[in-house]
Amino acid sequence: MHGGAKPVPFRRMEVSPGFEAQVDFGTGAPVVGSDGKRRRTHVLRVVLSHSRKGYSEAVFTQSTDDFIGCLENAFEHFGGVAHTLVIDNLKAAVIKADWFDPKLAEFCRHYGTMARSCFRPSRGHRDTWARSSVVCRMSKTTPSRDGSSRDSENSSARRG
Repeated sequence: MHGGAKPVPFRRMEVSPGFEAQVDFGTGAPVVGSDGKRRRTHVLRVVLSHSRKGYSEAVFTQSTDDFIGCLENAFEHFGGVAHTLVIDNLKAAVIKADWFDPKLAEFCRHYGTMARSCFRPSRGHRDTWARSSVVCRMSKTTPSRDGSSRDSENSSARRG
């Protein structure tokens, strides 16, 4: 430490296996469609809090229906459903802090999970593993030069 600067204290958050998954959207690499136009993708990242095992999926919109579809695909990928989904206030799920889209509430009831916003005004913003890994994952992604599809973007994301 330089000049008496104090280290920033932190506490490692430990959770039981299967208890929590953290969810966030990030900006993906653009893909070239069959019409020759570039389209922006959004990447949903789901990270299991205990193991840090992750799932990524690229979509063209951040709609609630796309969000729910990605979550279902993540559950299938992981072979189960986390008890709690910590959602980083993304517009596909959160109307305002701690007020979730009714479609998401029904989805959670169906799968026996619960959604929780990671934002708590009294405690400030809690960054998530999902957000960190979206940033890391997207920094390793470059736009496709061969006109690849969203499917090849997803294949690449799942390998990384």
